[in-house]
Amino acid sequence: MPAHVKVKTALPSPGPVVYAGREQIHRILHDLQINAIEALDGETNTISLSVRTVSLEDIALKHRFPAEFLPRTPYY
Repeated sequence: MPAHVKVKTALPSPGPVVYAGREQIHRILHDLQINAIEALDGETNTISLSVRTVSLEDIALKHRFPAEFLPRTPYY
């Protein structure tokens, strides 16, 4: 992590259940970190990462992948 970048996290314990492998989660977090650092363009700033459980109604259809995805429980 570059010295000009700070990371702030809000990670509940226990966190929500995620149906993904360790490598997949690592890749997602790594890619988010790289994108955020590049977006800072060398400026000093803080990257915030939070994780929370949301209801299906809180997620617009266009943001679901695949679009027809329906979780098995009302919260995921």
